Amino acid sequence: MMISMKSIVSIILFLITVSGNGLAQQDSVYSIVEVRPFLRSCMRAETDLEREQCSNQRLLTSIYKSIVYPDSALANQTEGTVVAQFVVNNSGFVQDPRIIRDIGDGCGDAVLLVLNKLGEIGPVWRPALMDSIPVNFLFTVPIKFNIPPPPPPPLPYQVIGSDTVYHAFDTPPIFGESIQDLEYFLSENLKAPASYRDSCFCGPMVAQVLIGKNGVIRISEVFDYAGLGFDYQFQLIQLLNSTTGKWKPATFEGNGVNSVYAIRAEFSPKASSCDKVAIDYAGANEKARQGELLFAEGKTDEAIELWSSAIQMFPENAEYRLLRGQALMESGNFDSTVCEDLEIARQKVAISALLEGSYNLICGSRPAQEE
Repeated sequence: MMISMKSIVSIILFLITVSGNGLAQQDSVYSIVEVRPFLRSCMRAETDLEREQCSNQRLLTSIYKSIVYPDSALANQTEGTVVAQFVVNNSGFVQDPRIIRDIGDGCGDAVLLVLNKLGEIGPVWRPALMDSIPVNFLFTVPIKFNIPPPPPPPLPYQVIGSDTVYHAFDTPPIFGESIQDLEYFLSENLKAPASYRDSCFCGPMVAQVLIGKNGVIRISEVFDYAGLGFDYQFQLIQLLNSTTGKWKPATFEGNGVNSVYAIRAEFSPKASSCDKVAIDYAGANEKARQGELLFAEGKTDEAIELWSSAIQMFPENAEYRLLRGQALMESGNFDSTVCEDLEIARQKVAISALLEGSYNLICGSRPAQEE
């Protein structure tokens, strides 16, 4: 049986129509899908609806924490809603952000700046699905600009519990005669707990100390950057408590006032069997400090390399982790290392609200491994 060329063309067109009907096209952009995209940090939610709600909340929280109200908009009292769109592509990246409704005075540009940074973070989204195929999805997001009321004039103090604590003063609190006296006191007297004298544990702690106007001190908080534990924290607290009466309080308008002072202390092993650890720790600290200098000069890759070397030597040191994690986040060099660094850091020390918001967006409060 002979089949004409016209029949062949008709069959091909029929097959194309059938194969394309109802099947997802990966290059297309959808606004209605079977499963909407959600943040990978929301994977622990039990249902698609809960994942969607979690993702929307974290997305908006991250945007509002990151956005900066333009100076021109503040000057002109510009308020309103900017409507933005962006695509979560079939690989989970944010791309093609654009403004579809602007209110002027730089507000649209401020939104675009934040959305472009989201695009630099990495594939933090689980893509939308059509016919079980990952597809591009178009998000539409309204961002409200409301001028906040002017803040009250800053006070030189704040009330903490029953104490009035000054953060602005004419002269700071001083131990002995100078800051060098405190450094010398700590280097001579800070030792590991008796039961750990032969151990090789090492790492920094930072104590927040309330120094009273009468020279009496009280420890308000201790940040254990290396996870040395309660015995080491108690050792530091006991030593600092022994300095009561040796402080000159801060002064404001000629009067002694309460103030808070952050005291950094380094535990380094003293046992001869730990000489190598002590040398390695001193070397890691030097690398961390050099990394900070390089990062301040804009040499991010070199700084990260030094911090990575320090972390390889002391992987539980939250100070090194925080330095590297924050640098990776700010530079947009996102990978799983960011979540690991910031998770270790936030378990031991406080991190900024902005960094916490970015962490929650990318990693979730408890990062889950994808199955």
